[in-house]
Amino acid sequence: ATKLALVVLTSCAAAAATWKVARSNEVKGEDILAPRLPKWMSRISIYVATIVFGLLSLFMVCDFQLPILVSFVNEHFQSTVSTFENYLHALALLPQLVLCRRQGFVCPTAARFLFIIGLKHIYEFVSDAWVSYARYLKGKFHFHEISFMSGDLFAAIILMDFLYLVIKQRKKGILFGASTLDLPEDGETKSS
Repeated sequence: ATKLALVVLTSCAAAAATWKVARSNEVKGEDILAPRLPKWMSRISIYVATIVFGLLSLFMVCDFQLPILVSFVNEHFQSTVSTFENYLHALALLPQLVLCRRQGFVCPTAARFLFIIGLKHIYEFVSDAWVSYARYLKGKFHFHEISFMSGDLFAAIILMDFLYLVIKQRKKGILFGASTLDLPEDGETKSS
């Protein structure tokens, strides 16, 4: 019960912070993922997708059986929360990436943030995979570990294009100064 209360409390704080940022930004809807949908629907699409991906991942590790899933959630609450959290982190990056793609560049602050977050997800996935492999060698591997690792892998895949462009442009100012990261137009093979 304490863990659930902590999750609800931090979720409410995150929602309040998100609302405050959304009200004070200068983007004016350029970060909307699905502009043809009503605004409210486009905004909740990230959360709906998080629930769908998280549940699919959890159902997969529970052999697509609801009673096993319910038991798993009760026994492995932290793994369940981590699964949803990792997918939410991955999907929450999409509006920023869409905004950058539409503007044709990434400002220095956003470039550093996305680069650090990308490295964090890659590190977290590799670290979890290493621990799981070590547990497998000892005969202690549990298939449920794949549920939360899949969210980190998903985030790393989403950011691979961005990380590739940072490395390809080889501008030190992108990460350590005030240079912007120019994004190529769709279909372009060279960076601007």
